[in-house]
Amino acid sequence: MAVAPPSGSGRLVARLSTALVAAAVLLVATGQIRAWGDWYAISSPHRGQSRRLLEGRLPLSDDPRHMAHDLAWAQGGVQQVWGLGIPLWRAPFDALSGLAAGRPAGDKPVLGLFLALTLFALLQTWRLPDGPTGRPMARAAPSATALPPWPARTASVLVLAGFPPLIGLMRYRGQAYEDALIYGYFFACLLLCALVSLARRPRWRGFILLCALAGIGGLIRPTLVIYGLVTVLTATATVILNPPPPRSRPRPGLQRWRGWGGLPAGLAVFMLGGLLLWGTNRARFGDGFEFGHSLNVHDEALTVLTYSTRFDYPFRQEPVAAAAKELFGMLFLAHEDSGTNWFGAHLFPGQSPTIRWREIYLRTYDLFYLAVLLAGLGASAAATVGWLRRRRAARRKGGSRAANTARRAPPLATILGAWSLAATLLLALVYLRAPVLSSRYMLDFAPAFATATLPALWWLVSLAGRGDSRRSFWPILTLLAIGGLLASEHGRRPTTTRGLSAVAWADTEEARAAHADLSERNEALRPLPARYRSAEEAVTWWRLPYNGVGWDRRSDALAAGAVLFVADPEFLELDLVTAEDGAAETLPPDLIQARVGLESLERESIARTVSGWRVRFSGPTAPRYQSGVQVVFLATVDAARLQPGWTSWQLREVRWRARDGGASAETR
Repeated sequence: MAVAPPSGSGRLVARLSTALVAAAVLLVATGQIRAWGDWYAISSPHRGQSRRLLEGRLPLSDDPRHMAHDLAWAQGGVQQVWGLGIPLWRAPFDALSGLAAGRPAGDKPVLGLFLALTLFALLQTWRLPDGPTGRPMARAAPSATALPPWPARTASVLVLAGFPPLIGLMRYRGQAYEDALIYGYFFACLLLCALVSLARRPRWRGFILLCALAGIGGLIRPTLVIYGLVTVLTATATVILNPPPPRSRPRPGLQRWRGWGGLPAGLAVFMLGGLLLWGTNRARFGDGFEFGHSLNVHDEALTVLTYSTRFDYPFRQEPVAAAAKELFGMLFLAHEDSGTNWFGAHLFPGQSPTIRWREIYLRTYDLFYLAVLLAGLGASAAATVGWLRRRRAARRKGGSRAANTARRAPPLATILGAWSLAATLLLALVYLRAPVLSSRYMLDFAPAFATATLPALWWLVSLAGRGDSRRSFWPILTLLAIGGLLASEHGRRPTTTRGLSAVAWADTEEARAAHADLSERNEALRPLPARYRSAEEAVTWWRLPYNGVGWDRRSDALAAGAVLFVADPEFLELDLVTAEDGAAETLPPDLIQARVGLESLERESIARTVSGWRVRFSGPTAPRYQSGVQVVFLATVDAARLQPGWTSWQLREVRWRARDGGASAETR
């Protein structure tokens, strides 16, 4: 008795169930969830941002005493720099959990739901059957964009969902910046699914939805702007080469609009997404093109990073060849943990001697990946050459319109190769001369690299399926190829283990703060004075986190970059002396620079004093920086003299208002 195939709704339920189970297995296998009930990160800016969004606010806090590492003080509040995409995703779950349990939803289950959504999209895209009875569907795609055999489709899902470098990232710290990478990777997979679906069944509705999805990616991570742009450009080329069919019986005079109206509509939707990103950046940081990384604060050991991301950095002038060599080394040859030796030499092959903040704490790719990538791109190039030859031959022979349309459609291998290559090149331009470089940044290449491997896998499957080869050999060969990828990941655990920190709600910072001393939490912010007479005064008396970073409390020495919190700045005046121990190079005073937020201050004068120099800057011109608590960034060197540690400058006093409106150290 024949067994009826499952219905369409039955397939959806089966794939959704598979996606949920696979997401749960992935979270447990990577250590994201270690015990029942440990659903939360100890501290999560995404969780705090979601709470504030539900309250109708953007800043995490209006109190500068709530500043923490990597957070920014901008627009009168504490801002996180990892985008609004993840908080917007988790806000509905937090609202429901707040009503049901009185606390936010768990960070890990919310991540798991996003993984399940992506896995479901992968299953829908790559394992879509021809029809419920094995016959082609009525709206079958052109043969050029047909999916490969089922072993290749299975391999595609496994590679994209379990790309080994991504798995290595998920096993590690579990911090907010790594969550953004994880979400970003799977969001790029959603873009890829939308692109493949559009290529197989060109429809203007699908194109517009793809553009909408591509437009909002930058809310999760800035590099998703690149993936969104590449996706839209690739989709545009696809629908131009293989136009969607017009609607039946178009109105008179509207046939042309019906045929191509979806193209400008989709591009407009994509630009609206970019406008949303620009607007939220402007509301949070004061500039639509600022993502917060020129405003966030760092620990004392990272004053070089403070200087590099606000003023200048030597790697900006690095020769292209040397910069490309270093990026290649960081991608494929960086295997040793750098620890806190961020400015060390010879951390990995190809490293430039030019000073740059570099961090290596997890392995990403190696030469095996490079070989697979080149094979995949080669397979894409071969498919493209064959497609172009077929098109040329079709033009010579002529033929029906339907046949010519089918030949115009580029094969999936060409589309995937173009998508991955374009994204890789644009990302390489971004990181080529970036002021900082971390191994986790290389995971931004992961969606492009994973996609580039697919044509190579398909090519292997096609070789195995030639002639009368047994079908059972296909999955074996595919699994061998996947096994090679996984073997390359063997032993990739970092040399310095810093385990994931998933905890129960009672152990989170928010839960602990709820039981803290109310008198301490409700203490009013002490008004800032008009001056600081020492680093000790700035750090200890006003008790603002990160106030005085880069200003030594024992010697008043300044680092290359320093951070000060001031209030209602009218000008900025620095009294400086040069250290007499000769331990550091004597620096000219005209190297001193200052910024309030994003605005560089104009230097008015440099005057000699009895013991040193007085450098005066005019006040900020932007109204938003003229009142309230503001953050000042100081630079004491130029890019050529940039080094970690203390400079020869000692800051004896800094003033920013003529009259003191707060409590001074003398009256405390």
